[in-house]
Amino acid sequence: MPLSKKRIGIVCPYGWDTPGGVQSHVGDLAQYLIRQGHYVSVLAPAIDDDNLPDF
Repeated sequence: MPLSKKRIGIVCPYGWDTPGGVQSHVGDLAQYLIRQGHYVSVLAPAIDDDNLPDF
């Protein structure tokens, strides 16, 4: 039985525009879930909204 598409929200407590392990893991997880066909939103603080990912 194929999996149904899910709406998934991921919260990252660390600034998205500051490089770090948590941010990298959250980004990788979001991209993986999108490739699997899910709808993903990431909620994270950011000082500069330039260069933010589409999710």
